Amino acid sequence: MATIKDVAQRAGLSISTVSRYLNHHPYISEDKKIKIQQAMDELDYVPNSVAMQLRSNKSYTIGIIVPRITNPYFAYLIDAIDKEIKGTPYHTLIMQTYNNKEEELRLLNMFKQRQIAGVIMGALENDIEVLETYTKYGPIILSADQSMQSDKVKIIHTNQRQTTYDAIQYLINKGYRNIAYCTDNSYYDHCFNKPRNVGFRVAMEDNGLDIRNEWIFNHVHTIEDGERIGKAL
Repeated sequence: MATIKDVAQRAGLSISTVSRYLNHHPYISEDKKIKIQQAMDELDYVPNSVAMQLRSNKSYTIGIIVPRITNPYFAYLIDAIDKEIKGTPYHTLIMQTYNNKEEELRLLNMFKQRQIAGVIMGALENDIEVLETYTKYGPIILSADQSMQSDKVKIIHTNQRQTTYDAIQYLINKGYRNIAYCTDNSYYDHCFNKPRNVGFRVAMEDNGLDIRNEWIFNHVHTIEDGERIGKAL
């Protein structure tokens, strides 16, 4: 099996130059890059990513934390992120919380242990104050509604209350009055005042429509859940 020393000898360069190339050092001439890559191809050399990480004390893994990848929204989100990362030294590690606070913390502790370089979160189960304590270990980006604010976590805001209100109002304007509602958590639990739930509730109230408990469906995440609810309705 070829080593970095073999690559350096084949390319006619120093081991340190090859090492800088493997670690994506910006100050390497194009002709040296070509020589190194050609030597690697000829020797069928594959860098040991774990060893490189230990030597540089830097991770090239970006953790993407989502509740469930079976949710089409998060599947498309992950796909978009992965496409942006292609062509860079980084790669993604997909992690699922299943809407569990403890599991979210377990995954974030990988960040604390320097196993990942940064975190992109599609949702948050714990309080924002808890998440802020992890920013000392590197960058965190969170997609959240406008009610969530932080000076430490970079937040991409979406107005979930208004968009849900608009969706319900659209149905009402179409003449529908018997409206069911699906939520990814428990509507009457700690998520009662989540912006999406509030948007639904206010739209119904503004139009004088009753919210029927039997038409509230909790913990809805997958296509199979939708099929089950369709049959129930």
